[in-house]
Amino acid sequence: TLKPEFIQNLLDAFGWNDNFRRAYINGEFVPLFERNCYEFTDKNVIDCKPRESVPTLYLSFDFNVGQVTWGAFQRWDGKHFLVKENPRRCRDTDQACDQFIAAFPSSVWGTHEIIITGDMSGYSGNTRTPSSDYDIIRDRLRAKYPNMRIVAPHANPSVRPSIVAVNRLFAKAFLYFDRDCSKFIESAQTTIYDGKGDIAKPSGETWTHAMDTCRYYVELAAPIRARRIESY
Repeated sequence: TLKPEFIQNLLDAFGWNDNFRRAYINGEFVPLFERNCYEFTDKNVIDCKPRESVPTLYLSFDFNVGQVTWGAFQRWDGKHFLVKENPRRCRDTDQACDQFIAAFPSSVWGTHEIIITGDMSGYSGNTRTPSSDYDIIRDRLRAKYPNMRIVAPHANPSVRPSIVAVNRLFAKAFLYFDRDCSKFIESAQTTIYDGKGDIAKPSGETWTHAMDTCRYYVELAAPIRARRIESY
């Protein structure tokens, strides 16, 4: 007999999706992944501009040559909000930092806690020089935002569990995008599976990067914890 709290944890993680509940809790054989990756609807789009009164800002990065993407997230009322995205045109990490400084001037945000996460590739050579992308971010931002820290993992989360974690927040109305974040909205609407449970990434595509950034944030802030084997 499983402990009631163990079952409740499973319901919290998977109960919002009928097929997930049937597979992960009841042990049935059912299809888990449809064509679209994200269960994103218009209800997840609201006006949620950055709030200066919230002391912590989460900044998540995805690094691609010619298109570095970041999303800025905040948390209040027990929910998660994408409050700002960088412009679609961003050639490298230096420009991404310039875009952040312009969006969040240090005269206002300089005393806030800035927590940085993102793609593990940021620890290797960056899009222009042998220095890593996270080295550039640290060098460019720390002087203006002394409470900045980088917590990006050295291994990216598994794709399917991290998508499930994002969808759990969407479905339970715990994750919202500001309506001006058109790049993230488009990414959530157009990212699809490749038929094998992975994300379809055709050569030259650009639309999946934003939601990759979102997955990295959710893996930090609200992951689905691995199930433990309970013994009695």
